[in-house]
Amino acid sequence: AYDVDNDFLVVSGNVCTNTGKCTGGHGVHIGGDYATVIGNTIDGADQIGIYVRGKQAGSPSGNAGVTVSGNAVYNNGTLGGIVVRAVVNVSVTGNTVHSATGVGIGIDSCAGFIVSGNAVFRSSSHGVGVIDVFASGGTTSSRGTINGNQIYEPTGSGLYLDLVTQALIGVNGIYDADYGSSGTGITITSNASYLQFTNNYSRDGGNNTQVSQDASASNIIWKGHFANSSTTQYLRSEAASAGTMVLPGEQDT
Repeated sequence: AYDVDNDFLVVSGNVCTNTGKCTGGHGVHIGGDYATVIGNTIDGADQIGIYVRGKQAGSPSGNAGVTVSGNAVYNNGTLGGIVVRAVVNVSVTGNTVHSATGVGIGIDSCAGFIVSGNAVFRSSSHGVGVIDVFASGGTTSSRGTINGNQIYEPTGSGLYLDLVTQALIGVNGIYDADYGSSGTGITITSNASYLQFTNNYSRDGGNNTQVSQDASASNIIWKGHFANSSTTQYLRSEAASAGTMVLPGEQDT
């Protein structure tokens, strides 16, 4: 149902498997203002499980008011379980994504986004990423909240924050971000800025790496980040960075 001129389109209560209509494409591919994708089960889509795209890929000035909620996405074939690109004001909440090829949940070129209360299991890339999903034409997402997500055994990072500015990241749980390789609990690249982290928990990142922050990432604030590995625990509290991250009050137990 991809048509950028749709308004108030609802995709709800469908079951799509790789033996049915999911073969050969995305499970759900939708555009338009005020679109809602809710309560669907997508298993084995050849491409993205649920893909919401605005009017102009790479621009957050496209479609507005999108909700993706309460869906179950399994075993998609490429790029991501749930991907939202070039949308203004989008919420991705209460979804379950299992064994995604690519990122579990990807936010790409969006302005005003909420990613909350999702469960992401064993994605082949990152659990939740604010990135250029297609590695082509993506722009920086802004004014976001990533809160209360549970991320288990991603091959890459639990949270991967690249093309993003002005976001709050809090109370996310990340577990064993090294499944099949050597991931990191939270990765912050040089493109990221103006992020505040509050009470996130990460356990057993690859090579005991819980947080990887590029020295060029600016205006990063930490409040109560707790990381636990088999050998070390760290409490990162009230630490801000502009260039390099300073961690006063770091505790090693």
